[in-house]
Amino acid sequence: MAFDKTVVTKITTLGVAGITLAVAIWGFFEEITLNNIMICINLIIISMVLLPSEFQVAWIKDGFGLIDNLFGRGIYIFFIGSWVFGLHSRYSGAGISTYAFIVGIIDLCVGVLYVIFYFAFGDSAQPK
Repeated sequence: MAFDKTVVTKITTLGVAGITLAVAIWGFFEEITLNNIMICINLIIISMVLLPSEFQVAWIKDGFGLIDNLFGRGIYIFFIGSWVFGLHSRYSGAGISTYAFIVGIIDLCVGVLYVIFYFAFGDSAQPK
């Protein structure tokens, strides 16, 4: 059986979006301030954009051309990861702080790996 790159990228992107959404939702319950609520809402919105990008939805391809290929998606996930990595220090609870730290590291690594994946395999790793 051959190595299917599209399945790996699809599962990885969906996993990254899921764990990042979990950080954002958990953040709502950490502290109730306007700043924290706005950060969590923005993190949910930018994480939700990743979900339809894996299923080649037309309005995502038209409106968010950056995440149409693995290079752009890697940069986008790296941005999300750097944001979550920065958030871990603002949470006071040990559980969410540790979880946000781990999710930030995972997102940063996946972003870098997607950029490397793009240069190694090109567009052949993208589902059509």
